[in-house]
Amino acid sequence: MAEEEKEEVQEAEEPKKSKKKLIIIIVVALLVLGGGGAGVYFFLLKGNPPAEEEGVEGEEGAEEEASASIEVVALEPFIVNLMNSAGNRYLKITINLELSAAVKAEMETKKAQIRDSIIILLSSKDYSDISSVPGKYQLRDEVGARVNLILTEGKIKSVYFTEFVIQ
Repeated sequence: MAEEEKEEVQEAEEPKKSKKKLIIIIVVALLVLGGGGAGVYFFLLKGNPPAEEEGVEGEEGAEEEASASIEVVALEPFIVNLMNSAGNRYLKITINLELSAAVKAEMETKKAQIRDSIIILLSSKDYSDISSVPGKYQLRDEVGARVNLILTEGKIKSVYFTEFVIQ
């Protein structure tokens, strides 16, 4: 009788082992097939047609040409008295202007007018006007607007403060 029970236990363990092996084989097969299918899709089916690739290269070339014609011009530092009742506040600021190469020639000829306009603007500011971050952004916009009023052939793209000291 003991032999019969051992045979029944062995017969019960064999189907469990074969089911585990079958499940493992199925999972591995699905992973291999899924990976192969994904590889075929990404490498063979999803490739761009040659015409589209040339168009993308053409756009990149146009962007490179546009960025090559944009220059940043550094103005000499400005040191001005800020408008204050005590008259003891000073501002030292260095401004860089981003502009196209075509505008650069005009800016060189009108540099005195641009500096004069910026000095008048800066000296009309109070400490409280430019001490906050929003005040600095507003000042940047005002400097850009003043310079663009002077330039006739083109406009500056951006104004950058590379040095900003209030004493």
